[in-house]
Amino acid sequence: PIVYRSLVNETEVYFERQWLTGFSTRIGLHQSQWKPFDNYNYEVLDEQGISQTKSSFTNSGFEFSMRYAYSERNLSAKYGDGLEGFYFPKYPVISLNYMQGINGFMNGEFNMTRLRLRVEEKLRTKKLGYSLFRIETGKTWGVLPFPLLETPTANQIIINDETAFHLMNYLEFVSDKFVSARWEQHFEGLLFNRIPLIKTLTWREIIFANCYSVPLSAE
Repeated sequence: PIVYRSLVNETEVYFERQWLTGFSTRIGLHQSQWKPFDNYNYEVLDEQGISQTKSSFTNSGFEFSMRYAYSERNLSAKYGDGLEGFYFPKYPVISLNYMQGINGFMNGEFNMTRLRLRVEEKLRTKKLGYSLFRIETGKTWGVLPFPLLETPTANQIIINDETAFHLMNYLEFVSDKFVSARWEQHFEGLLFNRIPLIKTLTWREIIFANCYSVPLSAE
């Protein structure tokens, strides 16, 4: 699947405001132009449902996102930001993203709707350090080429990516709806801090588990 790479040129303009401490919204316009990065072409369905070959395509429309994190200051509403900047929120952090693609707007070629919801929480577990939980779900409506559908983030390199699935190949799965969950346990040196010399390296232990469900509608 790594041969199906795309060159993407994205343009975005947005307005963001924090309405009160812990609640921010963002609304904006976006345009993305997609081209194959190798020797292949895209295939899309025309109005008669016939497959047509395309060397590129454009998706344009508007996007709205919001984020709620109780009592957090300087909160960005950008969807997908993690909890690195937070200490331990009193309540779960909730993020919502709505995207609407419009055929004919800014050279856009598709009518599509995408809705995503993410809930995250970070909890102290006393001597065991802390746990992080993340649950996310989303759905995409519209007949679209595969790059615009849901593709779980894979990781085929040795560097850790907290949002990726490390045993998954790039573009291995494609769907129009998904549910994912992630759990992390950070032990904060529970074991390594008890080993002479090793503790001077300030290494930290972490275990995590990911799951992802990707059904694809017949249409």
